[in-house]
Amino acid sequence: GRRVALHSGDLYLLPRPPSFSEERKILGVTVEVEDVARAKTVLEENLGGSFEVTETARGKSLFVPPALAPGVWIEFLEP
Repeated sequence: GRRVALHSGDLYLLPRPPSFSEERKILGVTVEVEDVARAKTVLEENLGGSFEVTETARGKSLFVPPALAPGVWIEFLEP
């Protein structure tokens, strides 16, 4: 992927996975949080269900799928 630095954040342009058709568009945003565990609690209390926290080189994160968000993927990231 490619990272574009913006004034108030970063934009990541990722390659389309081979299994996705040309018509399929994916849009997502990342929100940095101080405590991903707290974000998880708030999301579960307000949206229902359970969210999994994963850990990568970027930090701890959880994802809210488009069906539960306004049509986009939302990542909550604790760097």
